[in-house]
Amino acid sequence: MFDVIQAGEHTWYIENPARVGVYLDGTDAWLIDGGYSDTAAELISGILTARGWKLKGIIVTHSHPDHSGGCSWLQRKTGCGVYAHGLEVALTQFPIIHPSISYGGFPCRSIRGKGMMAEPCAVQEMAGNIPAGLEIIPLPGHFFDMVGIRTDDDVVFLADSICSETILKRYVITFLYDAEAYVGTLEKIADMKAALFVPSHVAPVGSIRELALLNKANVLSVAGDITDWCGTPVTFEKLLQKVFTEYKRAMNFEQYCLVGSTLRSYLSWLKDSGRVQTVFRDSEMLWCKTPLS
Repeated sequence: MFDVIQAGEHTWYIENPARVGVYLDGTDAWLIDGGYSDTAAELISGILTARGWKLKGIIVTHSHPDHSGGCSWLQRKTGCGVYAHGLEVALTQFPIIHPSISYGGFPCRSIRGKGMMAEPCAVQEMAGNIPAGLEIIPLPGHFFDMVGIRTDDDVVFLADSICSETILKRYVITFLYDAEAYVGTLEKIADMKAALFVPSHVAPVGSIRELALLNKANVLSVAGDITDWCGTPVTFEKLLQKVFTEYKRAMNFEQYCLVGSTLRSYLSWLKDSGRVQTVFRDSEMLWCKTPLS
């Protein structure tokens, strides 16, 4: 853990629960994500100092706390800039939005901790503010405006756009915000070429196509399951129960919020594409499969 591995002339990555990239622009170091916590940030800072690298900025691929949790500590310690893309700027700066979205209202205290929200920090838009040797690759779907980064060593950091086969088999349904956009992102990734792909939670690989298509097939399979479960009109809560029981997931308050939010995202996609519809009976909203015409 926290081993430093060179991936190119200017490109490194630090092994930790959410893999952190390092890009050297001269002696200035740019992190790709800021670590999952203050503890991780302190260890990362020590690594940079030991190598004589000065932290210039942190590029936040997306605002989930395992990627942005160390940004505030590093910014206070070094005065470095923190940069994100699009709506991720606001989401990183105002992390209370995260549990609010997942819960669907003001979040209970139990989901206002570090597992669901990072400490806030000052954030700027990354476009025009990061080194010229870095290319921003939009990768929406897992979260609002998540991005990947391609370095001039042809190393591509993929953030949370890819899950391992092991994770897919274990959990089946994984967190996403926009199912339709996510499928598009997976199709784009499947066609990408690079010297090395570095996902945040999957071992780096030279070819990503097979795993990207496996992730896409998993999303389509989940969507098919949800559609089938709407064969008889059903409430959201009963659908959520079905997700947990059929996929053998353990429910607690945090998982209720995260899996529930993901289920709503699938239902939005299925409703917009005409595969399911809603009906209202006895003051209940029911989801049902759209009849074939």
